[in-house]
Amino acid sequence: MKIKTLRRLRIGVLLGFVFFLTACMLLPDFIGQSKAGKYDPTVTSQRPSKSADVPIAETQTEPHTCGLHAMRSMYAAYGLDPAVFRLRFRLGTDQPATQLDSESTGTLHPDLYRVLAQDGFIAEPMDLEVDNAGRELLQHIERSQLALVLVYRNTYHWVLVGPSGTRNACVVYDSLKNEPVDTAIDALLDDALSITLVRPAETGVYISSSEAHAAGLAEMARLYQRKE
Repeated sequence: MKIKTLRRLRIGVLLGFVFFLTACMLLPDFIGQSKAGKYDPTVTSQRPSKSADVPIAETQTEPHTCGLHAMRSMYAAYGLDPAVFRLRFRLGTDQPATQLDSESTGTLHPDLYRVLAQDGFIAEPMDLEVDNAGRELLQHIERSQLALVLVYRNTYHWVLVGPSGTRNACVVYDSLKNEPVDTAIDALLDDALSITLVRPAETGVYISSSEAHAAGLAEMARLYQRKE
């Protein structure tokens, strides 16, 4: 073997080792979480109802659980028992997004979209840049469906949105608020970094978990672009 070829091989092995160590330091423990069953669907006969009842916001007592509470409130509104679906574990609520930062916990779009797909929901990210974004959101919630919205209040914060009796408005269910807040659609759009329209899947419709996960990753990337 030529000296140059051997040198290149050594450099390649070294770079691969450095990359492996970096990944181990930065990325979550995907293998351990997979073995623990985080990515497995819940075995239950429960399926979401075709329309949502009026949600009841849960009270948040931990700084990183807003997404969990929004999801639990939404599941209950669609007639599901949130406890059965082990949402806290399957969403990875307590798992850091990077191992270098123990406080990088909470609910991320990829996990959110995957869990919704596994549990019989369709999650559609909204394009917030189009002129008819407000009308699209209104039409969705006026069909007695709900939306998950990510805003920024010193940190990223999930809220649940449903229909209102007020014209061109919605009701925001916030785990940090004592009561639901009637909010103008335009004001919500100004505040939102990401809006995901949620509805139950039709009978017999199967949503791929991997495709839902990929859609969540794409929406998370768009979120960071909007934040900038």
